Amino acid sequence: MYGMVCSRPDLGYAVSVISRFIANPGKAHWEALKWTLRYLKGSTDYGLMFQKQNRSVEPVMGFVDSDYAGNIDTRKTLTGYVFTLFGTAVSWKSNLQPLVALCTTEAEYISITEAIKEALWLKGIIGELGIHQSDVAVHCDNQSTIHLLNIYCFMRGLNTWI
Repeated sequence: MYGMVCSRPDLGYAVSVISRFIANPGKAHWEALKWTLRYLKGSTDYGLMFQKQNRSVEPVMGFVDSDYAGNIDTRKTLTGYVFTLFGTAVSWKSNLQPLVALCTTEAEYISITEAIKEALWLKGIIGELGIHQSDVAVHCDNQSTIHLLNIYCFMRGLNTWI
């Protein structure tokens, strides 16, 4: 599992779903496992590659999204984000939110809050590496959440790009 998390983020969701049924797998679970192994065999040449980039590009960028009440068992929302450093993924996460959101705006707000925490941490890390960036852009596709956050940032005087 550790090797998959560190080197193959594309397998994370499939492995997490399959592992839920490890104690009592059925035929459908074995089929899903075989599909995942076939995908793994066919994608052995895939990987993360760092290349020299134009310095006019923002060093760190983030992308966040969620699916409102996507888990049919608990009605919890799946949160996912990825951060890139000069175009290559360096940090990612996908997990169920700890609470049940009551609307899409709340679900996206919780997601972007987690992503902004990660953005602040990454900004500090790249600063230690000598790469200075004033703001980290975190991209979100939910207009009501963007509007809500822009009002909050304006009222608080926060220098944040969403």
